[in-house]
Amino acid sequence: MHAYSAIPDIAADRTAGVNTVATLLGPRWTHLFCGLLFAAASILSVTRLTWLSAIAGLIYVPLMRFSDLAKYPDGVVRIYKFFPILNAVVGFALFWYVAWPKFF
Repeated sequence: MHAYSAIPDIAADRTAGVNTVATLLGPRWTHLFCGLLFAAASILSVTRLTWLSAIAGLIYVPLMRFSDLAKYPDGVVRIYKFFPILNAVVGFALFWYVAWPKFF
């Protein structure tokens, strides 16, 4: 998520001389990198989180592709605005999926 959030700032970061994953890879490769990491996280966690991990992978990986296809940088910013809500919902679901059997 950190690398993805740096995509809209590539031009400003390059101008300021700030090195990030996104300034190094550029927008297209950063999207690919993030999509691969989201897919890997989903696959690696499927043994613990079963169906919930698969659903998260089915949400995040296509969003990276849609973001990559969006007109840069405006389209990326438009899609990026959904991530705080998505992260909160997925994080809430993951928390209760893990916590529920331990406490109830």
